Amino acid sequence: IPADGAAILTALLKYLAEKGDNAPRTIAITHFHEIYQHLSVDLPIKWCTMDFIEGDQVTFLFKLISGKVQSSLGLSCARKAGIPSEVIQRAEELT
Repeated sequence: IPADGAAILTALLKYLAEKGDNAPRTIAITHFHEIYQHLSVDLPIKWCTMDFIEGDQVTFLFKLISGKVQSSLGLSCARKAGIPSEVIQRAEELT
């Protein structure tokens, strides 16, 4: 179940953040956007995302910027990976 992974990551990040001064420095990288809704804003978490330019293609700038990612860019990545256009069109309809 895909939600299990997001739930485990959310619980782990909350657990680590609540350790206060004993918390290890942690870098977590994920595609689980759901965790934003489950982690309270008062936890000492700094959110970053990858800067990119989106046009006909997505160009990643390999630069971290403050903020939360708004899209996984999954459809752009699927196009780049050669997924058939009819599959991408159906995915666009579903999203």
